[in-house]
Amino acid sequence: MADTEGHFAAIILADGSSSRMGTCNPLLSLSKQNFIHCIVTAYRDAGISRLFVVTGPQGELVENGYRFLKRMSLFNKNCHRGIFASVIEGIKAIPSDVKAFFLHSSDTPFVRSSTLHHMLTLWEDTSFLLYPVFQSKRGHPSLISSGMISKILKRNRGNSLADLLKGETAQECFVPDQFISYDVNTSSDFAAFSELYGTRHIPSQGECTELFALAGTPKKIRDHCIVVEKVALRIASELPHFVPCDLQLVLKAALLHDICRKSFRHADVGRLFLSKWGFSQIGELVGSHTDLLGETNSWEAKILYISDKFVKNFSVVPLEKRMREHLDRGRCGEASQKALQRLQKAMEVQEEIEKITGRNLLEIVKGL
Repeated sequence: MADTEGHFAAIILADGSSSRMGTCNPLLSLSKQNFIHCIVTAYRDAGISRLFVVTGPQGELVENGYRFLKRMSLFNKNCHRGIFASVIEGIKAIPSDVKAFFLHSSDTPFVRSSTLHHMLTLWEDTSFLLYPVFQSKRGHPSLISSGMISKILKRNRGNSLADLLKGETAQECFVPDQFISYDVNTSSDFAAFSELYGTRHIPSQGECTELFALAGTPKKIRDHCIVVEKVALRIASELPHFVPCDLQLVLKAALLHDICRKSFRHADVGRLFLSKWGFSQIGELVGSHTDLLGETNSWEAKILYISDKFVKNFSVVPLEKRMREHLDRGRCGEASQKALQRLQKAMEVQEEIEKITGRNLLEIVKGL
């Protein structure tokens, strides 16, 4: 569901004193973007423009830290009463034509816009409360029907968002987004989070598992992908240090290359599927794993391409053997010609790798 009519909104809670962190949480920065900027950008990328940021003791700092924020900032003079008072302040600003609103803490700053968009797509009028789930654990933000507002206003104060919504009937949606579960409250949290943030364009192992589940990838195809990933690891590890190759990028692309194998033109479908979830770099590699186009291709693309051609089902098979088998079948249709051309291209890549590493490729992948 695209919010083309402005029927959805978001309340972003940036009202804490940041006592555990020792500095203003919403203004902590990674890659020149502070937490509030990242949260607001994610919502706008998901098509949500009606945003209400509730501030507290450090409200002026938060507003100064994001130049567009004053248009949407709400100061909660009763923030000392806890999170409930801030939620009430945000709810009071929700326009009457809003069907549902997100409730989002600034302590969870890097939820992917694809997660927000997916929640909007799944939300229905009958769904009073919707949670994102990653690896069987609920995360943030929640999407709350405006029909719950009167019930929330009648509640006693809660110490957390979980307390506020406890006992309510809820639906869940599974998302490949590890960041829905990461709260950044202390300096150690921030240090650990900083490491993850730098590789957010590459799905974690857990996110890959969720992606496979969402795509409905059969086990035998996943097992094939695991073997291709092992081959890619062997080859990429042999490249000299001066060869530009992102190891983690190529490994995850290898693991996910056949994620949509059941579909017609599965490479293109896989590219679109992964890009939809925010992994466009992986998607581009997956989209080119059946055919290397053009004269120049990245090393990640070449390694993925030849790794896939080296694996038949679950076994490593030399390209020369695959070529002989193909020629022995004696087929001459268009599909057969394309398959032959792909193997010939793979042999060109093999020659290039052997030249730059000084090793026979069969020796590199021996034992897999």
